[in-house]
Amino acid sequence: MAPTLIGDLTGALLMFILTWIALGLGFAVAGDDGVERSTFPLVLSMRNPGLALLIVQRMAPNAVDLKAAVVGYVVVTAVGTAPFMQWRKANASQAQITGDV
Repeated sequence: MAPTLIGDLTGALLMFILTWIALGLGFAVAGDDGVERSTFPLVLSMRNPGLALLIVQRMAPNAVDLKAAVVGYVVVTAVGTAPFMQWRKANASQAQITGDV
């Protein structure tokens, strides 16, 4: 997986950018509930890579590069969502301190 991402840094960067766009859209669309504002962006940013792996396995079981790309996408998404998760955790902690829960 790592050679696939390193070999196509433009693709990895696009995956990262798309993850942040999805996080932003999810946050904008979510309601006022704090849990929803944290969960919806994460769900939107993941876009079901497990289903993508299943489709690749069914349609092209020997396509190792394609499987590596999907797994690479999962890793890039996980790395891309980490700052968002830290930010939401900090906001939730601050809301508890100030009583804005």
